[in-house]
Amino acid sequence: MEMDSFEPKKAIVKDFMSTEVFAVHVTTPPRDVARQMRDRKLSCLLVVSDDRPIGLVTERDFTDLTVKLYEGTAPTSFEPLVS
Repeated sequence: MEMDSFEPKKAIVKDFMSTEVFAVHVTTPPRDVARQMRDRKLSCLLVVSDDRPIGLVTERDFTDLTVKLYEGTAPTSFEPLVS
């Protein structure tokens, strides 16, 4: 295939994004957050406190949590995971 003949399909954001926003409260246990992310096939979730956004929890946060679990230094609350 010649590169001159290649025409990428035009895509717009709405093809990949939804308008529904999922959020968890800062007190939601990490296990429940991970389940929601897995079940909804999300890479991050909005974190709220007092009905106000305070950050995001991401797949990377759970990678870091896994390492901390193996090191025996995992946090006992969810708040330190919020980025």
